[in-house]
This record gives sequence, structure tokens and C-alpha cells, in this order.
Amino acid sequence: MAPSRVAAAKLARGDVLAFLDAHQRVSRGCLDACADRAIAQQAIVWPDVRGFDRESRTLHGASFRLCRTRGYFTARWNLRQPKAKVSPVSSVRCPGYVMPRAVYEHVRWIKGLRNWGASEAAVSLKAFFLDIPILHLCGPVAKHLFKRRLQYDATWEDVWRNQAIIARVCFAERTWRDYWLPSVFAPHLSQATLRELDSRSVQRQHDQFQRIKVRDDSEFWTSLLRKPVPCGNVPIAAGDSAN
Repeated sequence: MAPSRVAAAKLARGDVLAFLDAHQRVSRGCLDACADRAIAQQAIVWPDVRGFDRESRTLHGASFRLCRTRGYFTARWNLRQPKAKVSPVSSVRCPGYVMPRAVYEHVRWIKGLRNWGASEAAVSLKAFFLDIPILHLCGPVAKHLFKRRLQYDATWEDVWRNQAIIARVCFAERTWRDYWLPSVFAPHLSQATLRELDSRSVQRQHDQFQRIKVRDDSEFWTSLLRKPVPCGNVPIAAGDSAN
């Protein structure tokens, strides 16, 4: 969950950060191999994943997607083993992944995310807009040993709230007002959440991120998703936070 990872990153020492869940076990040399590649290419590096699904298949990274039924941010597992040892992917979907501290400072989790849902989407979307590579390292494995039930309450209200905060921070003001809010999020958000999305804290994070973006909002659809920009949405240049 985002708050615990942010707190841990502040306490950590060293130039490389690895984010793992308590129910994960990594293969011998996995973190060292990921760290070496992360430093060399100033990238987020993610090894093979196993045990995440019921079939316990080996999963080779993931591709960023919008949920077909809900329209918010998700990712699809890559099931085919790549030919290359190292290959670009467009999303992380779960821990563990490794990144240089300098990269983390740019893609760190958005303040306000809570419980389960969208932590990896936040990192992946920030990385895309900042043109920071996400690389899959084939061979080393991060294995998941899941419990049948979560030890904390995770509600759909929290998931929708988290997803909305990500869109609010990462997209330009006009894209948020013209597309994301009315087309995807408004029917699922409480009045308290809507007020929070216009709070000083969220607005400050939005403004800070817009100043460092290097990709336009339109590229989210045309380059990342490889589909047309939604009808009615007016793409805003990166860094434009016009009201």
C-alpha cells in the first residue's frame, strides 16, 4: 500500500530501492540483477512474477490498459516469454520491482492513496508521462504466496477514489474536467471525495507534476494505449494546467 511504501522509502539508505510485499520470495540474485539494470538504464526494473494467478504461471511483465467495464487504470499480464533478456513493458502490476532513488523521487506514490487499488497504476502512469523506462528482466523471479483473504478492509469506494486521484494529478486540468471526471469517475465518487480532489494538497501535487511532464495527455491514448483520443476530449500540452 502506498503510505507504507512512502514511509519505508524515507527510512531506506542507498541509491536503489526495491519494493516487495511481505508474502513474496525472490530467487537467488534477483534483486541484485534488477538493481544493476536499474542503475545502468535509470529505469524501473521488474523480474518475472509467479504465483500471482491461480494457475501459478510465470508472468513476464504487463501492458498498461483501461478496464473494459469500468474505464479506469489497470494492466494486462504478458504471458508469452520474450526473446530478449531485457525488454520494455508499459506497466508494473504488483511488487517486487526495483528503481534508482533518483527515479523514485519522480514517480513516488501520490499522497492520499490508501488501502488497496492503483498503487502500481500510479507509478506506471507517472513513468510514462516522464518518459522513464519500465523494463522486464526475464529469468529472476519474484514469487507471491497469497493468503486467501486480505488482512485489511478494501472497498470499491477506496479503489474509485484512488483511481480518481491518479487521474487528477497526472492529467492536465482541462483533460480532467472534460474527460476523466464526467466520463469515468463522477458517478462513483462521494461528495467528500469530490471536495478532496479539489483540495490544496491534491492541487499542489497536480501542479508539481504538470511542470515536469514531458509527454502530452494525447500521447496517453495514441502512444500508450494505441487508440484514438476519446471524442470530446481536447488534448492539452504537457505542463499546461490551465483552468
